Amino acid sequence: MCTWKEGAVFVISNCCVEMNKAASSHYNIRMLAQARGLDPRGLLKLSQVQTELKASLEEMLVLVDEVLHPESYSREDICKVLDITSEQLCTELLSANTQHGG
Repeated sequence: MCTWKEGAVFVISNCCVEMNKAASSHYNIRMLAQARGLDPRGLLKLSQVQTELKASLEEMLVLVDEVLHPESYSREDICKVLDITSEQLCTELLSANTQHGG
């Protein structure tokens, strides 16, 4: 049985651009994992974070609201949250296509 929280909205969009998933950073997932003391390496899906935390959907919604903000993150923001250097961000997390952005 699937239950939905009133007011919850799921948006699915497709920009028709192929993503190299192996080169993706998954910053949001890493930030959520790290915020709860998990080692974010190897956690590529939000469901993996949820499983590791043994959290309900409602608890995950609270976590997202507590940790993430809707505004764009700068490189400095990401480095601070993930406790990594700018060099580590470039060499370990960014793909060749994203290393020179913002």
